[in-house]
Parts: sequence; structure tokens; C-alpha cells
Amino acid sequence: MDDGIDAEYRVIRDADGSNLVHLTAFGSSSRGSTRKSSQSLQFDRTTAAELLRIFLEADLVSDLAAASSAVADQPEPEQSVPDLAYVSEGSEESDSPNVGVTEGLVWGKLDDSGFERLLFDLFRRFPRYQNVEWLTHTRAPDRGRDLSAERVIVDDGGTTRTERVLIQAKHWKTKSVGPVDICTTLAPMPLWEPPVIRGLIIATSGRFTADAVALAEKHNNDGKLPYLELWPDSRLEALLANHPDLVSRHGLRRQ
Repeated sequence: MDDGIDAEYRVIRDADGSNLVHLTAFGSSSRGSTRKSSQSLQFDRTTAAELLRIFLEADLVSDLAAASSAVADQPEPEQSVPDLAYVSEGSEESDSPNVGVTEGLVWGKLDDSGFERLLFDLFRRFPRYQNVEWLTHTRAPDRGRDLSAERVIVDDGGTTRTERVLIQAKHWKTKSVGPVDICTTLAPMPLWEPPVIRGLIIATSGRFTADAVALAEKHNNDGKLPYLELWPDSRLEALLANHPDLVSRHGLRRQ
């Protein structure tokens, strides 16, 4: 290992108003020459989250919660994933953007435990999910899992197989799920294997930032496991439209 280098950082604003960390390296302090910049790097939320993931994989961050909290305390860009029409499996597409959507569910009526219970009840209704289990107590240390299930996959050749899927509930009414939140969810996945976790569903009563969506897409395009699925409030509302009794049972219908 070398003697290290001198470096400084500062937080700057990108053209779109989002935060960037600008890191400037000045070379080794043992050099006799005049101190001058030798290299500059800039990190946005996506690249910072990837760097954090690398540190976590290398076991260089002992306190996961403290590390993620330190990064997440920076102001988030005021952007989120736009609502997209979602047509549930087996339904027909339509020109209407609100097909199948139960509009205006009152998510605020649920606490964290109630949101997890709603997801538990919902996944038990899906015919291609089996052995749905509630893994942890609500507000247990967040190690990336709340529910576990086996997803049944049937191909056109008649082959049937199952894959293990974990579902994490994030009942966040005032904060969008960002890339750091996804990284801290992914990091402890190996602790829950075997069997191999093929899919991770992050379900929120709120939204995902655009950076979180970009991170998930890159993760999936790189062929990494588990495959990430981001379920915002709009997708949950579309799915619940097929189960109005659950909407009523959990008190989500607007009066």
C-alpha cells in the first residue's frame, strides 16, 4: 500500500439542480513540488450508491445503517418516477391510462405493520406465488427482507419451476426510495442464502426516485442477482383494483 494522497471534496450543484460530490486529488503530500490538482472526480447519487455497494461487498463498512444514513441525509433531487398505467396479468390493454387502477387509496391509514400485512395478504392471492411467509417483526433491523415467497414459473413447453423471491416493504409516505436505499437492501442478501434468491421486490406506498430506477435497470441489465422489481404506489393500486375486499378490509378506501 502506498503513502496515500491528499484530497479534498465539496458538494456542488449539477445543471439540473441535483447534488454532486466533487473530489479533487493533489498527489502525495511527500512530494517536494508545489501542491496542485492531479485528478478530479464527480459522483452523483447513482455512482455514489454503486461505490457504497462496493464498500459493503468488501466489508469495509461495519455499520450499514450508519453508512446509509450518512449518505441519505444529503438533500434529494425533487424528482420521482412518474405514474405509469399498469395492466395486471391476464387483463386486456386499453387506451385509458387508468385501466384497473383503484384511484386515491388512503395509504396514511396504515402503519408499517399494516402495510406489511397488506402485502402479505395480497401475495397470498396471487396464484403463481406460494409459501408466502412473514420473515421479521415490523421495525426489526432492516436487513433487506420482510416477506419471502416462491414464484412459480411455467414455460410454453410445459416445464414448471420455482424461484425464491424476497419482498421488502417500505411504507414511506414523505420520502421517495432512492439508490442508497436499494443498495443497503441488496448488500445483506447473501446472508439469506441458500437457497439462491432470484428476485427482490421492493414495494413502497410512495415512489422511487429516477436515480433509483436507473440503478435497478443497470443492475438487471448487467445480469446480477437478485433481479430487482420496483413496485411504487401506482402498481400496488393497480393490483389491488382486482381485490376490492382487501382495500376495504385494510381501510384504504377514500370515504
